Amino acid sequence: FGARHHQRFFLLFSVGPLHSDLEYTVSSQKEGYVLTAVEGTIGDFKAYALAGVSFEIKAEDDQPLPGVLLSLSGGVFRSNLLTQDNGVLTFSNLSPGQYYFKPMMKEFRFEPSSQMIEVQEGQNLKITITGYRTAYSCYGTVSSLNGEPEQGVAVEAVGQSDCSIYGEDTVTDEEGKFRLRGLLPGCVYHVQLKAEGNDHIERALPHHRVIVVGNNDIDDVNIIVFRQINQFDLSGNVITSSEYLPTLWVKLYKSDNLDNPIQTVSLGQSLFFHFPPLLRDGQNYVVLLDSTLPRSQYDFVLPQVSFTAAGYHKHITLVFSPTRKLPEQDIAQGSYIALPLTLLVLLAGYNHDKLIPLLLQLTSRLQGVRALGQTASDNSGPEDAKRQAKKQKTRRT
Repeated sequence: FGARHHQRFFLLFSVGPLHSDLEYTVSSQKEGYVLTAVEGTIGDFKAYALAGVSFEIKAEDDQPLPGVLLSLSGGVFRSNLLTQDNGVLTFSNLSPGQYYFKPMMKEFRFEPSSQMIEVQEGQNLKITITGYRTAYSCYGTVSSLNGEPEQGVAVEAVGQSDCSIYGEDTVTDEEGKFRLRGLLPGCVYHVQLKAEGNDHIERALPHHRVIVVGNNDIDDVNIIVFRQINQFDLSGNVITSSEYLPTLWVKLYKSDNLDNPIQTVSLGQSLFFHFPPLLRDGQNYVVLLDSTLPRSQYDFVLPQVSFTAAGYHKHITLVFSPTRKLPEQDIAQGSYIALPLTLLVLLAGYNHDKLIPLLLQLTSRLQGVRALGQTASDNSGPEDAKRQAKKQKTRRT
């Protein structure tokens, strides 16, 4: 393949020799150019030089500004890129035409803020953009009590007083670090954990940090967090006589399955009991007191308590008060006596119209007999006195 430049900026080339019985396709390409075949010709191409635009973005102190998002669009071309440490972005191989660019980064305003530019064929533009600081950042870390970083913790800055309408939030990275951007100068903020998105965190120490934003970034705003304890402790006590303790068991059931206890503990000689930790799953449970006392000898009620595994601890109290049944012999004797008496009372009530006259007549006769006995006693009194006197005279002689 041989080629040479013509003075009118044509590129001449020749290929060969070629086999006449084969069909060939001719194409061309060159970096920085668009080459299109000339219609109606074989091997002729029209070339258009592509353009380029280079953006240099720096801060007001003339230092490169990394992390700026630059949007460039025109025709079918769309691009959004971030500046690197040198603050420079270059867009190559642009077709001639109009393009619109806009730099964006929180905490900065830019000059120019946005602009439409015309790019000519083969042109390489260089555009300088300056960023001016309008807000500041708060840097800090979130860690556990032992110093381990906490990743994925949602942190927020809540404006106070006149700045109460402002707020920013972010999430900690794998090193537990966070950056709250866009804090306005002259505002007071509370830096704290967000109420949403931190279900694995129980609490933070301190609850919030107070910061006052000036004209600089704020560093070393550190927060210690305590992870949520995902267990539920269950304990309790039984109020009963110590003689019944060896016969008692405390059983734990899930409320939807009261046939099979999931845990069972024996009281032994202690009035207190404690189950192994449960999961804080918000499920409903039932604690039931069971006894080996024979029901043929005791009457008792087995207490039970329902609860939900929410929070961290539950203490329950169960009361067990059995009563001893009477012996069967005593019950039988009592029954033998009570039955005739009951029948007599019922019979008397049913025949009261006949029974009352008989009772009155019996009472009258008893009173007559008592009166006769009293009379006989009165008549025998003088005769007994005479006999007593005679006996005394006989003794004196």
